[in-house]
Amino acid sequence: MKIIPENNSTGTADDKYPGDQYSQIEIDSASATAARWTGVAVRIGDSLQKACVGICKTSHGTSKLILFKRMHCKWIQLSRTYHAGPFTDGTQLRLVALGSTIAFMENDIIRIAASDNSLSDGTPGVMVNGAETKGKSSVGSASCEVHHLSDDSRGIANYGVISVTNSGGPHLLRVLRPARPSLIVRHNFLFLLPVEESLKSIYGDGLHILQSLDVQNEYNVTIIEPSFGIESWYADNPNDSNIRHETFMTMELIPWVRATLEITGNEQNWLLGFSKSGIEAQALLLRHPDLFDLAASWDFPADMSAHDEYSPDSAACYSTDANFQTNYRLTSQFVDARRTPFLQDCRIWIGQGPVFANGFSKYESILTAAGVRYAAGAKLDGPHRGDGGWLPAALAALHECSIERGRTASCDI
Repeated sequence: MKIIPENNSTGTADDKYPGDQYSQIEIDSASATAARWTGVAVRIGDSLQKACVGICKTSHGTSKLILFKRMHCKWIQLSRTYHAGPFTDGTQLRLVALGSTIAFMENDIIRIAASDNSLSDGTPGVMVNGAETKGKSSVGSASCEVHHLSDDSRGIANYGVISVTNSGGPHLLRVLRPARPSLIVRHNFLFLLPVEESLKSIYGDGLHILQSLDVQNEYNVTIIEPSFGIESWYADNPNDSNIRHETFMTMELIPWVRATLEITGNEQNWLLGFSKSGIEAQALLLRHPDLFDLAASWDFPADMSAHDEYSPDSAACYSTDANFQTNYRLTSQFVDARRTPFLQDCRIWIGQGPVFANGFSKYESILTAAGVRYAAGAKLDGPHRGDGGWLPAALAALHECSIERGRTASCDI
């Protein structure tokens, strides 16, 4: 391989792109075989001496995908080589740079992903070593990307998510659709908020628990479970653009769900969580009553008083106590300022568990004093886990609240 190949790039020095960008090309088998390699590149600079490049090398009927960083006339491989089969005509290669994440895809499937902070700007383009590639190419700015990976044996769809606001990624997003939905229940979305990073399951695999209860069919809900690179408190860190999990939920995940998973176009968005995800289910609902319809929270620290009370994860998400106190702490002032959308419909269910009884009592008093309608479950002394026995009551309450909210919405039309 030549150190300085005969490159043709669709990007030029005069093009202006943000650091988050993509490059893609459709290639045909003849061009791929004729070229020494075909590459999609992002953050090209210094007369092509700096770039991140996803290279396809084809020979003897097989292809390899390799991700490189080019720095100071050197090629540095990022991550492992992906061995692909023969490329068919129209195969699409795509390289995306979002924050520190560089992802190389074949036909929208993430084949290689790496984290690299050394290149932050430049232009996207297409590079070819050897014969000119004839396929269609395009470049542009990039934002949150969601790509289907596979469906597992349980029928759960797995997606890879790349998002600057969610610590780069790719992170796994799991979706469970109803296969035999109740015919008398309208279709809605249930956002399951995990309490652990990267879908770990020390406290139970929430999605598997819901599936074992046949929630997706009984309540006709599509269940969406995101994951995060750290234990999320679903907040925006004002000092780290890679930890803006509230923005991810509201500005990236919900639009994707609406565009991809809608059936009726009138679905409600439900939030479900416990412990740390329980407190932020309440905060998300109160802060975004037009995006989320209902929230159910069990055994959660509603009396949390400082951003680092559950360090290091709470401090990593909130960053400063001022951010927590102003934007997320569940005080009477916080609830009072947001009470109006919650005075008529019952949109909140809370349940008392074995760990955070004081927080439950305090939050119940705050809601009552504010005139906010809510439903409270009976106290449960089950384990502080996703399978602690609280889910049937929480889901039944969400269903009842959903019917009431749907009835009210129909009357408003």
